[in-house]
This record gives sequence, structure tokens and C-alpha cells, in this order.
Amino acid sequence: AGANLTGEGTVEFHSGTVTVNSTYGISGTTIVSGSDLNLNGAIPSNNLGAVLTISDGNLNLSGKSITAQTLNWSGGSMSGNGTGTTTVTGSLVMSGGVLTLANRTLEIEAGATGTWTSAGTLTGTGVNPAVKVNGTLTKSGPVAANIQNIAFDNSGTVNVTGGTLTINLPPMAASSGMYSVASTAGLNLGGTHTFNGRITSTGNGAVGFTSGTITINGIYDVVGMTTISGSGTVV
Repeated sequence: AGANLTGEGTVEFHSGTVTVNSTYGISGTTIVSGSDLNLNGAIPSNNLGAVLTISDGNLNLSGKSITAQTLNWSGGSMSGNGTGTTTVTGSLVMSGGVLTLANRTLEIEAGATGTWTSAGTLTGTGVNPAVKVNGTLTKSGPVAANIQNIAFDNSGTVNVTGGTLTINLPPMAASSGMYSVASTAGLNLGGTHTFNGRITSTGNGAVGFTSGTITINGIYDVVGMTTISGSGTVV
């Protein structure tokens, strides 16, 4: 597309490959439901609008760092060149099957909330895929969800209120935030990581260490079951 795309309404990209080399300034809702969408032009104030919904296809933002007030992500991928960040300033809702973060960072800023409501996997590919939780991320519902091949940095709070959340971590720096596991839920940690914050649970909330080396320098007050399995090591 050569003409500027601006306005307050809703724009949906549902099929084919769409490349926008001009200004993309939709302040309302952007929906990616099947297209391979490449936003190569300017994005005013680096703000992708009030609502960004990705259910299928790919949103390629190259190296741009952008903000979205609300991100609804139920399928497909977000990609970049290894340097850009998508920052959620209000609400992130994840659901669906496989969500792919390619060459890009997803950040929940301080004061923002993220919820993961169904079974699924958030996986990273390419250069420097990362998730930064500065606000709150809550895994809810009775099913399992997985985060893998992603540098996961929690400086805020990760709550597991239902089901099981499994985080398989590549080597990275330490996390300083809190992990809280409810009495009906479980948290599994694998890979190489250092926790300087707090891991806590209520009732029968369980924590498992499944692989790699986990170093705990902070507070560990899990009152439910703690298990070490496979090649997991806790120091």
C-alpha cells in the first residue's frame, strides 16, 4: 500500500501478503486474521491503537518499538528483526493454540495486566525473542500452558490461579519479580535461570523443577509440593 492509512475505525487484514510502506495511523482497532502484514512505514507516536487483535497470520513490525493499549492474541505470530518491542499498556489476553514470537520482545508494562485463559504454547524463534513482565501476568483456567525458547524476565508478578504453567527458559539474566501459585494450580520451571524475587504458593499449589539449573537467591515459601525431576537442579 502506498497511501497513508489513518483513522479511528477498524481495519482487518484477513488474507494474502500486505505491505504498508506509508504511514499507518489507525487509532481504533487493527485485526490480523490471516494476512502476512508488514508495517514498514511510520506509525504515529509509535502507537498501534486502542486494540490490536491477532488470531492468524503474522504481524511483522521490523525493528519498530510500538505500544498497544489492548492486545488480544489467539493465534499467529508477531515478528521483527531482533530489536523491536511491543509494549502492552493496558490489557493483554492470550488464548488459543500456538503463539509465536519471532525476533521480537513482548512487554507488559508496569500497571498493565496479562491473562492466559486457555491451553496453548507461547514459543520463540529467531533472534532474541523475549517476554518482559513488569506488570502482572495471570495464567487462569484448569488447563496447561507453556512458554518455551523465550528469554523470560519477570520483574512484576506472575500468578498461576488454575491449571499448570510450564516455563522452559534459555540462559538469561535473573528475574526479580514474584511467582505466586494458587492451591489448585502448578508451576513447572526448566532451563537455566536465577530467581532473586519470590516463589510462593497457597494450599496445595505445587512447583516443579524439570531440567537445567535453577538458582534461588530470593524467598522460596512454597507450602505445597516441590518436585525435582529429570535433569533439574536447584541451587
